[in-house]
Amino acid sequence: MRALADVRSDGRLPVTAVMALMSSAEDLWARAMASASSIPGSVSISRFFMVFPPSGAAPRSNYGYCRHNNSTKGGRRVSPKVAILSHIVIDEVHDPAGRHTNDDVGGAGAYAAVGASLVSPPGTRWCHERAIDPGGLFVVGERGPRTRIEYFADGERIETPVFGLDHFHAHTPLPRHIPQEVRDRDLAAVYLFHAAEEPYWSEIADFRSASAVPVLWEIAADATVPELAGDIRDHAALVDVVSLNRTEALSLFATSSVDDAVREAATLAPVVLLRLGAEGSLVLQGRRRLHVPAAPAAVADPTGGGNSYSGAFIAAYQQSGDPEQAARLAAAAAVVIAAPGAPLVDDAVRDAVHDIAAALTTSPTD
Repeated sequence: MRALADVRSDGRLPVTAVMALMSSAEDLWARAMASASSIPGSVSISRFFMVFPPSGAAPRSNYGYCRHNNSTKGGRRVSPKVAILSHIVIDEVHDPAGRHTNDDVGGAGAYAAVGASLVSPPGTRWCHERAIDPGGLFVVGERGPRTRIEYFADGERIETPVFGLDHFHAHTPLPRHIPQEVRDRDLAAVYLFHAAEEPYWSEIADFRSASAVPVLWEIAADATVPELAGDIRDHAALVDVVSLNRTEALSLFATSSVDDAVREAATLAPVVLLRLGAEGSLVLQGRRRLHVPAAPAAVADPTGGGNSYSGAFIAAYQQSGDPEQAARLAAAAAVVIAAPGAPLVDDAVRDAVHDIAAALTTSPTD
């Protein structure tokens, strides 16, 4: 199984590097970052991930609520896969003084994939070291997306696609990019990170008419404005789980009251996740309101925390069908904020995530 990376050298003829999966510590991400830092231009690793528990893997006996649901179809052992349909990009990081400090792999897809991998049963590496199946990787054009991230003294930041929005949107993963054999046999759940524009949602509607797997939509922040509230509701009707943070909910529903935002958000989808940062999260399911505390973690870099939470939730939810248990695991996946960049994922890290989740105490709210 192979992944492709296109490297564009200083505007001249592109060189295509074919990188096989590594069994050594020099994994796909590290190899791609080495290319990105040593060659002018950009590197394109992929726009699409599938995260999965490996075939035949057995969960720890005390996972309980995270039981692996391997099944058999036509006499064949099936390992369910969670499709992460979102971007992975090279982030160009700039500090408050305007200095270009480093390049790193980022994007909602990268962190959602890691979150999903963290709560999956033990098994494979980043791709193998982060237990992410690269079977759905694809490359578009000569240059993969690059994002300029500018940090400010107050901690806020601005993200700008280096090659423009049209180029960025051209790399948007869609259901059609999920390999046919996965859609036919192994697909267990889908994660979406997107705004509200068409024709994206027409394709999602077509996919939903042909597939019953659970779908989570983490709403892109730029879509959470009152003018798009109607579109958001229409699109949310196509998914099973919606995820957004408190600031986004207050903006979307044009209110300064968290209680009002909670009431409105609860009507978006069968399950709604309202992320509250250090205060944890709320799981809204009909009239049920459940508070899930934040897992104890020293915050080194908050980048990707919401993406990891959402990816972990849908991966756990497709296994257990229990929103409370999935949310506890999602909260525990906050290990991604304990160090810069996405962490490696191995069985010991997964064990720690499950132990943290088991120690979290949820509580109903009014």
